[in-house]
Amino acid sequence: MTKHYHSRGSILAAAMAAVSLQPAYGDDTIHEKTVVSGKQVIVGGGARFNKECEAGPPPIITLGKAPEHGVACVRIAEITPQKFIDGQLKGTLFGTATHCVNRAIKGVNLVYESFPGFTGEDTLTFTLHYPRRESTYAEHITVLPDGAKSVPTALPSPEKQHAGPVPECAALAS
Repeated sequence: MTKHYHSRGSILAAAMAAVSLQPAYGDDTIHEKTVVSGKQVIVGGGARFNKECEAGPPPIITLGKAPEHGVACVRIAEITPQKFIDGQLKGTLFGTATHCVNRAIKGVNLVYESFPGFTGEDTLTFTLHYPRRESTYAEHITVLPDGAKSVPTALPSPEKQHAGPVPECAALAS
């Protein structure tokens, strides 16, 4: 039996909840995140699944603009589709698979972490590539010091990441 997987777009995970969907938006929308310096934050992600709610291959994530003061990586994760409004899942998880809402599905998250000690502003853009569509998003990230008010710093940056394929998070640790 052949399994058919439907592109479901990206799921953007809010920092305030484990994996709740944000409303759908166009490619020119900038999303805001705040994170403590050196801590990881999920800035986006996606999943694909069939009508039986079985995971398909996750989307490929590429950076259009790499962060200047940190790194981004991808991590395989359990993603839970939710927030069904007017018969459609909102966020970039498209389709009418209402029975898949609130069921964990294997997907991929895009994770950002600032360089150690950096505080200030950082931005990145990323694209989720599915077999039949692409979705591009922009993130503006405010990086705060650990336990203090934000004071921008200008630190020498470790090797900067470049636009293109995003490495797996484990690859950054080694």
